[in-house]
Amino acid sequence: MPIGHARDLGAVLQRDVVEALLEIQRAAGRTIRIPPLLGRPVEEFEAWLEAAHLLWGEELRMRWSELAFTTGLERPQDLLTNLPGAFVVHQPLTVSVGGEVLDLGLRQFYSPAVQLKVDLERPVIPGSQVVLVPAEDPIAILRWVRSEAS
Repeated sequence: MPIGHARDLGAVLQRDVVEALLEIQRAAGRTIRIPPLLGRPVEEFEAWLEAAHLLWGEELRMRWSELAFTTGLERPQDLLTNLPGAFVVHQPLTVSVGGEVLDLGLRQFYSPAVQLKVDLERPVIPGSQVVLVPAEDPIAILRWVRSEAS
């Protein structure tokens, strides 16, 4: 079995993974089937556990090196005038369980200090791709964004 796949799951990890999947099921509002756990990539467990911790209301700290996104259709210069500086963006919170992608709402990515990764050959215009990098500490805080209906 390739390295990075679960060969033997201890009882604690099994419990944590099942609890995470139950929380994901609750948040998705539908029944999901727990797939066989042995032989699955460890990254899959990490994604389920991360999503569950966010759904439980925890803040997670993560290291990051860059964040790419496409600017809106209007006024990307507004973003540039505030950089370097703090940055907040909402991203889809999705996980894949048994080959099915589940939408769990949004997660908030917050970094207290970002700067634009300069590409002199590409001007920042509406609809262009922008890459942000940490200006200082490469730690971001992730939170789940509760929907109005929750």
